[in-house]
This record gives sequence, C-alpha cells and structure tokens, in this order.
Amino acid sequence: YRIVSGAEMTASHNPSTDNGNKPYKTDGSQVTGETAELIMKEFADLRNREQAGVEFLDGLQYGGINILDHLEAAFEQAVKNGDISWVGGDSDPYHADENFTKAELEETIFATGEHFNPEQTNLLGMKMVISPLYGVSRPYIEEVLKRRGIPSKNVTWVEDEPNPDFPGVADGKPNPETPGARLVALKKAVEENSELVLWTDPDADRPAIAVKKDPSKKAEKPEDYISLTGNQQLAVIADYLVRELEHLAAQQKAGRSTNDDSALAKQALKLVNHFNKVMMASTVVSGDLMKVIGRANGIKVVETLTGFKYIGDEVEKRAKIIQKSSGISERKWRNFSKEAKIKLALKHSEYFLFGGEESLGALSSDAPHDKDAISGVMWFVEIMGRLKYEKVSLVYRLNDIYKKYGYFDT
Repeated sequence: YRIVSGAEMTASHNPSTDNGNKPYKTDGSQVTGETAELIMKEFADLRNREQAGVEFLDGLQYGGINILDHLEAAFEQAVKNGDISWVGGDSDPYHADENFTKAELEETIFATGEHFNPEQTNLLGMKMVISPLYGVSRPYIEEVLKRRGIPSKNVTWVEDEPNPDFPGVADGKPNPETPGARLVALKKAVEENSELVLWTDPDADRPAIAVKKDPSKKAEKPEDYISLTGNQQLAVIADYLVRELEHLAAQQKAGRSTNDDSALAKQALKLVNHFNKVMMASTVVSGDLMKVIGRANGIKVVETLTGFKYIGDEVEKRAKIIQKSSGISERKWRNFSKEAKIKLALKHSEYFLFGGEESLGALSSDAPHDKDAISGVMWFVEIMGRLKYEKVSLVYRLNDIYKKYGYFDT
C-alpha cells in the first residue's frame, strides 16, 4: 500500500466542541494549492449529487452499524476487519512508530549515538515537568527522552492521560499560549522545584517552555517561572542553531575533532561555509527577531502567508527541486538520513534549517513538513542542557540575544 493522503481529526488547542479535520499531502504537509482545489471540487461535486443530503449521511452504515449513531462501535469493527490499521502496527493507538522516533532522534546537535553528549551538555539531575494537556504526546516524548539518556526519575508528568474533554484546563481551552492552560504544570513545578517546564498542545504540534527566572533560588510560586512567548521561543532555537553550528565549525576548521556524531554536528563546517544556501521560514505575522538572527548570519529567511501550512509548502518546494535534480523519488528521499539530505540540499537547492510561527509552531526536520512539538520539546531539553553546561541561564541568554541583535522587547 502507498499512503497518498492523511487527515487529522482534532480540537488542537481549542475547546473540545471545535473539532476539525486537517488533511495532509503525501509529503506530510497540510493541504494547499492544487490539492486544496481538488478537494474542494470533490466536495462541490458531492453536494450537487442527490445522495449528499442529510438523509444520506443519516443512513451511512458500516457492516450494518449506523456510523453517526454508533461511531465507536463501527470504528472498532473496522479495526477488527482490517479496514483500519493503527500506524505502528499494533493495537495501541499511541504506539510510538519506530520510523517517527528515528526521525526525531536525528534532530539534535550534541549527540553521541542516540544519547546527548555529556561533554557538551549537562542534563544530570535536571528536573522537568511536562504536560501534554490531555493530548497524545507523552508516549513519543517519553520514548525519545529515554533514547536520549534522560532518566525517567527526572521527569514529572501532569495532565498526561488523553481526554477529549480537557478536564481541569481553564475555560476548556488547552492552548499552551494562555496562562490558564499552564497553571497546573507550573504549580507542580513549584512543588518539585523543577528547572524546566514543558507543554504540548493536545495534537502535539506546538511546544511551550517555562524556566525559573533565577535558577539559583528555590521556586516558591508560579510567578517564579517565566513562560516564553512564541516569538521568544523561535529566537532561542534560531540563535542556538546558528551559535552552536558556528562553534562546531570553528573546531572543525582548527582540526579539532568532537565526539558529536549528529548530522548537524558532522556537517557544521559545510553548513556555516554555505549559510547562503541555508534557509529559515516564518510567517508574516510572526516577530522579527528570528528573522533578524537568520539574515544577520547570511541565512535566507522566507516570509510566508499566515498559517504553518505555507511554511510546509516552502520545505516541500525545495524537497521536490532536490528530488528532481538528483533523480531521486519522493519515497526514496523520505528514507534518506538527515546527513544525506543536507549534502543534497546544499548541492541542488537550499537546506531547510528551521521554521516557525508566533503561535508556538516550530519545525526543524525534513521528515514531516508541518509543525512538530516533539522535536520542539527536545530542542529545549538540549538547549537547557547546553546552557547548564556553560553555567548560563536561559533568561540571561535571551537578554544576550536581544543585545547582540539590537532588538528590544518589553
């Protein structure tokens, strides 16, 4: 079988009553352009047919089961019949698929094998609280953290049982941008005196982070933590990628080898020497700081229309150019390692380094072409480990970024 399209049914970060459908193209980006027009045409044709009325929908059946009246029973029967199968290949709907996990593990700089490099990062004893906001991210984050060598005793989970009613979340809106949605995790962080607090929205495509304002002091109230805005998160990740790639490139140029064997680490010198063929993307409504960081370092920054699907479009465009120029099929391209993709991108087009929007969406991978909270969470874990190794707080680093790029934000 070849999957040609997929869809996600989700309330995302909205109330449970606002469930919607997000269709996807074969490359893992949300539907735009010709594909969107094709779908709209199909819907229009369906509406024009007599059978598309309410009576037709009311009578929809699967195996003699009315779908609208008994959706769960119809679904379970379809699974038993093999007409629906779980991604990952077993009966667990939250199974962490190995290919997905492998792609997420490629998103790093300071890695030795699958683990973080302890000579460059200090994650020893770092306590963190993570909230999926009653969504689906825990199994995936848990698996990647385990592979990265983070002891489970370091992590406290809250709001981690999937529940479409989002109980306990203020106003029933599980949006990690809002203070109400962050309160439960922040209260737990105070209890645990945690250094790091992380959230994902329920469909796990938007990460959020909070850290202690003063890491040297014990947390006594939620206000002792600072929650970064979406624009601040983008700036922190963009600065980290540029700063650390330049750091590794300088070491490689001086002939000093490192123990880091991630794709970005191994290709650091080539990437820095060809920053003009490296690309970042952000939406027009997002803040300027991430864009300033990219352009100040010679990286091309593409501004798109509002909506992460347009960032996905930019990634897809470049992937198709590379595939065509090198004679590689889309399927084969998806199976390439990150290192191989970097080399081909710099040769035939532009390498997509990072993309994001002000509403917490971020992407650094060429595996999916949509925003991804799992890799976002792992970047923040790595960044905190790197800063702890350097004995620098995230708040200090953020102020340093503002000063370095002449950017001021109240």
